[in-house]
Order: sequence, then C-alpha cells, then structure tokens
Amino acid sequence: MTVKFNDHPLHECAETAGKLIEAGCTIYQKWTCEKCGDRVTANEANHWTTHGHHEQREDGSPCGHITDLRIKGCNYMVTADTVEGQLALLKHMGR
Repeated sequence: MTVKFNDHPLHECAETAGKLIEAGCTIYQKWTCEKCGDRVTANEANHWTTHGHHEQREDGSPCGHITDLRIKGCNYMVTADTVEGQLALLKHMGR
C-alpha cells in the first residue's frame, strides 16, 4: 500500500511555520524524497531549506538524493511545549 503525503508549496509552509515559530512552537520541515519516496523529516528544528537532502532511507540503506522543495513542495511537523505555543497551534487549527 502506497501512502500519498500532503506536500504543499514551500512558500506557503514557510509562511505558516514562521508564524507558529514566533508564537513559541517548534517546527521540523518534512518532504517526500523524489528518488525513493521515503518521507523525510529535517534534523534541525525551526530551519527551512529549499533543497532537502535525504541521507539515509528508512531501511538504513543510503539514498543521497537532493529534492528541490521549491518544485516538489513540503510540509512540517509541529511541537508545542509552551502554553503560548499550544494556544497558537489550536488557533491555527481553527479551534
């Protein structure tokens, strides 16, 4: 079974993520490797890149592909460890 991930335009994700970061959330950029199809999560929090480097596949084998996120899009994972961050996340989610 193949999973279809929801990648969105880089500029839209970066804009929304920037607002959440300012509100106290922690963001990790995510993308789908265009070579092997693995879902990749950036190692560095609150950092955005236009080219995602996929070093190692989920099974431990090397990949090494660099995906142009300006073309392929991306998404992000959010953590909120403060009350301010949690409130910002709830607001973003429409709650």
